[in-house]
Amino acid sequence: ETSNRLDELSEEQLDRYEIYRRSHFHQDAIKQVMMNYLNNLEGNRVKLAVTKEMTIVMAGLAKLFVGNVIETARAVMEERKESGHIMPRHIREAYRRKGTKNESSSRGGNAIRASSRAARGQLLHGTPSFGRNDGSIL
Repeated sequence: ETSNRLDELSEEQLDRYEIYRRSHFHQDAIKQVMMNYLNNLEGNRVKLAVTKEMTIVMAGLAKLFVGNVIETARAVMEERKESGHIMPRHIREAYRRKGTKNESSSRGGNAIRASSRAARGQLLHGTPSFGRNDGSIL
């Protein structure tokens, strides 16, 4: 079934798919983000360990998240009738839409959402951003 779907892709889409398949997040970076996040939780008095399995799962989730944002950014471009490369403005809009959708679909959990935004910021920028609650990236 997968090979049939691949046959339907244009050459440009196939190239993007191959790049996506080969891309990954470095497990050391993921582990560091997870350790910082878990050990900086308010009220946490115990050092928490991050296993290799946890890191693999989180790296997979991060890849799915980024892929979803990029897919939404492509849709933003199509809505605006723009072509070419995805620009930072498209990614920011896609991220804004994802954040708005996720925040409006759940009740409560503001601290969890703020902490997850901080962790994503660290993963994207390489520096901790705990305490920021503006949801901004880039």
